[in-house]
Amino acid sequence: MPVQNYNINTRDAVVGQTYGLMHTMTIHSGVVEGSGVAAGLAVQRGATDRSCAAGGGGAGDVFAMCVLQQVKEASLRPSDGTVDYVAGDVVGLLREGFINVAAGEAVSAGDSVYVNDTTGVLYKSTGTGRTLSTNMVFETSAGVDEISVVKIALA
Repeated sequence: MPVQNYNINTRDAVVGQTYGLMHTMTIHSGVVEGSGVAAGLAVQRGATDRSCAAGGGGAGDVFAMCVLQQVKEASLRPSDGTVDYVAGDVVGLLREGFINVAAGEAVSAGDSVYVNDTTGVLYKSTGTGRTLSTNMVFETSAGVDEISVVKIALA
């Protein structure tokens, strides 16, 4: 029997969870392509219909953010809460709304979002392989690898 490592009383502010009570939130589903994705990271449109791949893909408008789903076991034992989705998995894709992410560097509320084109990690500053997202903004302040809330608008 598989080990189940979650219960109904999940903690607050987990990477990949949607944030707050929203009346406008758009979540679609997609099939993972390539090397896989992780919750709380930006994804780009895949090569086939209804698919996605890791990273921003160099686009100014980020396609979606990968949402954490409690239907898959954690990747590590003992669990640190990390859930990876591999090629062929169906994932929730947040197209519009608020989501908890792990900031790639210290950020402040209102900072612009730069997306790593291949990994999907979010930053506040430009860098090699990063593209400015025109439809995302950091909503809360956080340190490196701490949880911040990001708002994504439907592009």
